[in-house]
Amino acid sequence: MNSLRCFFCKFERPIFLSRTGSDYLPKRYARLTSVAAACVFLFSCELARIDRYDPGISFNFSYILGILLAGCVTPNRIAFANPADGDYELFTMNEDGSDVIQLTNNAFTDTFPSWSPDGKQLVFQSSRTGVQGFYLINADGTNERPLLVDSNANQDPVFAPDGRGIYFDSNRNSGSLDIFYLDLSTSSLTQLTNTAGAYDNYSPSVSPGSDYIYMVTTSLGNDDIARMNFDGSGFSMIVTDSFTDTEPSVAPDGSYFVFTADRDGNQEIYTAAPDGTGQTDFTNNAANDNDASFKSDGTRIVFSSDMNPSDLEIYTIAPNGSGLTMLTNNSIIDNNAAWSCQ
Repeated sequence: MNSLRCFFCKFERPIFLSRTGSDYLPKRYARLTSVAAACVFLFSCELARIDRYDPGISFNFSYILGILLAGCVTPNRIAFANPADGDYELFTMNEDGSDVIQLTNNAFTDTFPSWSPDGKQLVFQSSRTGVQGFYLINADGTNERPLLVDSNANQDPVFAPDGRGIYFDSNRNSGSLDIFYLDLSTSSLTQLTNTAGAYDNYSPSVSPGSDYIYMVTTSLGNDDIARMNFDGSGFSMIVTDSFTDTEPSVAPDGSYFVFTADRDGNQEIYTAAPDGTGQTDFTNNAANDNDASFKSDGTRIVFSSDMNPSDLEIYTIAPNGSGLTMLTNNSIIDNNAAWSCQ
């Protein structure tokens, strides 16, 4: 990482003027342009070197570079699911709850949307063949198409931060749930955990700033939180207790994660350091709070709660606990909220 520095970015000479066409351009700024280009070139070379020797670092830098180059097609939209027509359909809305748009409309259950990093499309799970499978849909609801639909239960899809694949859980090899990776360019599947039918690993969570995949595991006979490296190595239990700990979600910069637990008799959202230490009851109220995830810049958290006594509604809140905002307010359940890019 120390080599990721540009040693040419020193500008100490005075400004002189040089003629460029009919305009005058200070030589200093001409040099700045040239040096900036050189720095980008050198950074690209370093990035290529890191790609080859350190996949973990490459993962984060590739994401950042890709987002800078591609931009965000559908900024600041929140996707969610609700059973407005008797079964769950997918919707999106602005981050203030306005401009609700329905994406899917069928007689089956469509849930767990996840945005591509560029905001062009979403992956979601649906029961339309009798088992859960994955589908892609454009952000405006067009071009819905199957992605991974077979005889296995494929669940909890999340886009990789670089947009090249999908992490998910499936019972395809042993009957129990394991974490898999689907490469979108080759359609190849990689199994990252192998429980051999003994227990389940499910509900993966990733972020561009984290070197780990977080997940729920039942390896100790209860729902706990574990993490592992992106190649499946280094599996480690980080939240273990006698309660039900589920729904991990990692902050975009990887500095902490949130999860749902029922330690005080109802569901609350907890925060913890990347290694599971420093667990804190974040919501700490009499309602059921669950299904939390982050805005792409980490400045807001979106979650579901029955603070409105009738049913689950979608709220956002700042990481310091301020600015609680209710986005939906109706007589049906709203959940599975996921924030797009910016």
